[in-house]
Amino acid sequence: MRRAELLGLRLIDVDFGLNQFKVLGKGGKERLIPFGNDLKEQYNPTSKNAT
Repeated sequence: MRRAELLGLRLIDVDFGLNQFKVLGKGGKERLIPFGNDLKEQYNPTSKNAT
């Protein structure tokens, strides 16, 4: 993930069900970036362990 993509990430762009981010990359291309369960458990607002 590029820095600009990370900075432009919104909560609506995160799919915790499929464990993936939807980002708008270079040239306006939309990309799906997977993430692991550790990240999901840490940041999912519906998770019991969310901080």
